[in-house]
Amino acid sequence: MEWLNFRHLYAFWMVAKEGSFTRAAEKMFVAQSAVSSQVSALEAYMRQRLLNRTPRSVELTPAGRHLLDYAQAIFAQSRAINALIQDPEVFRNKHRLRLGLVGGVSRYFVYRFLEHLGRKDPDLQVSVTDGSYDELFGMLWRFELDAIITLEPPHKKDMGEVYYRKLGESDLCVVGVPAL
Repeated sequence: MEWLNFRHLYAFWMVAKEGSFTRAAEKMFVAQSAVSSQVSALEAYMRQRLLNRTPRSVELTPAGRHLLDYAQAIFAQSRAINALIQDPEVFRNKHRLRLGLVGGVSRYFVYRFLEHLGRKDPDLQVSVTDGSYDELFGMLWRFELDAIITLEPPHKKDMGEVYYRKLGESDLCVVGVPAL
């Protein structure tokens, strides 16, 4: 089996982010022709067009939009790995929990719960992000969150990706990756 070339994927991701081969090349400190050939090689590997090119702009094809979602998750994880390795504090404080909190959930309950966790593990570092279910699930999917606390179970379409559990008899659910 042939493996995906991440340099090609990175070039595609930069072009999609910048909306231009020229701007992507400038950000990558390479020639525009190098970016173009890397994206073309990725399209050949994928056996389909990922970008529609015009003289003044670039548009993602449906396949390109789908691949971009994966590329965003991959490069978000890459940034997280770099931060982990480059920050010596991370090795001293290994316990971290990044929670997403969907609107409508009792902040009092959640913060009392976190206070309880903090007493059990004084090294635990917790960050909480508020947002809609869709925003937070996107962050979970891109590895920017460890779990979401919500009043509703995950959408059916998301069930292949995550695990959820109700908290006692309440309507609160914790949604996260199975390992959590």
